[in-house]
Amino acid sequence: MILRSFCVAVSLLCASVAGAQTSGATSEVSDKTLKTLKALAWQSLPTRIAQSDKTVVEIDKSDPSKIVIPDADAREIIREAHLTARAHKCDLQDLVIANRDALLLREKNTGRWSESQLQYINTLHLFTVQLLLGKVEAVDAKPNASMPSPVACNEKEKQEISSAVEANERLLGKS
Repeated sequence: MILRSFCVAVSLLCASVAGAQTSGATSEVSDKTLKTLKALAWQSLPTRIAQSDKTVVEIDKSDPSKIVIPDADAREIIREAHLTARAHKCDLQDLVIANRDALLLREKNTGRWSESQLQYINTLHLFTVQLLLGKVEAVDAKPNASMPSPVACNEKEKQEISSAVEANERLLGKS
């Protein structure tokens, strides 16, 4: 069941990304895809995470309702993941890191989330980016199913990505 849902999410998400890349705007994620991405991020969330400062965050996964974020917030994380993936595809590594860091700092600064929820947000973002980049593979039961081909980045798209990331950073007073 999870694999089937995953295949559907991959197809829907990749189609939405292909449309977003060609139009320059991010399409809205369907409710079904959102639900699947949230579930897969939950499943991917480890119970222990070592931080760069050598501390370890313990995540109690006994009650998902205490960690999984609301749909509206998850949609925003997925929208930011679209931007991060676009930057990665255009080989704009500084902007990949800057966008992720701005997102995580913004969410931390809201004061709304526990440390476990912030880790879930990071996992949802990371999982979505990896999926969009094709680094997470799904085998579809349909023999002739195909993924959309990637769109080559041009200078206009690189500038759009750069402007969007800079806008995110300005919101945090970083630039």
